[in-house]
Amino acid sequence: MSKTVEKFDNNKNLVYIKYSNGFEEWREFNKNNNEVHYKNSNGYKLWYEYDDRNNLIYFKDNKGFESWQEYDRNHNEIYIKDSNGFERWYKWENNKRIKIAKEEFDYFPES
Repeated sequence: MSKTVEKFDNNKNLVYIKYSNGFEEWREFNKNNNEVHYKNSNGYKLWYEYDDRNNLIYFKDNKGFESWQEYDRNHNEIYIKDSNGFERWYKWENNKRIKIAKEEFDYFPES
């Protein structure tokens, strides 16, 4: 799809796109330039929530999907869970995310 129209807000966030086939997308951003709402011309919508450190902690869509995230003090994602039943803990070593195996679930990273 080629883009035909793009609009940006005062912070240079892309808030609107219209493609040559007529498909459109709209985005809203908070004062920290985090995307907080998305919708498109097919009716799909997303809402995002962030913590006070600008980490994405929750999002949901208008089809019933939800996802929750947690982070350590270094802003590394350490936990994710979603409404489809996916759930996983992570630890970080040498700036690399490592999945914690089921038998290691007694390990709870500091947050």
